[in-house]
Amino acid sequence: MSEAKKLISVALVIAAITFLGYRFTERPVWESNRSLGSSINFLEGNLTSGSATASTTRKLLLPANSGRQYAIFTNDGADSPVYLHLTSASTTVSTSTGIRLNVSGGSYEILPENLYTGEVWIISNTSTPQRVLTVEK
Repeated sequence: MSEAKKLISVALVIAAITFLGYRFTERPVWESNRSLGSSINFLEGNLTSGSATASTTRKLLLPANSGRQYAIFTNDGADSPVYLHLTSASTTVSTSTGIRLNVSGGSYEILPENLYTGEVWIISNTSTPQRVLTVEK
């Protein structure tokens, strides 16, 4: 990838993170999206955000949470895909399997339609740490 494309990709990721951070920290998402109707109302209330780094060692990203209503995971790394595993058995977490989050913004959402309340693990196939951003309700 050319240097210009890398810079554009990084700028787009930073803009997306800034936009999402503003939306999630300044006011409730449901308030800013009233025009979307009742489909977004499940996000009413506080959201929890965080980040972790993925590498070749599996890592617990989110513990089980029976109250989970929503979650989004975004690969903020620029070097390697991250693999997300929705499982309570850490021994099944391995590289190149699971839900692939592509570099520079690949993401996955847990919605009411595909609700999962168990543990969420991450792993990457590179030793270079790949930052994964999370938001959970």
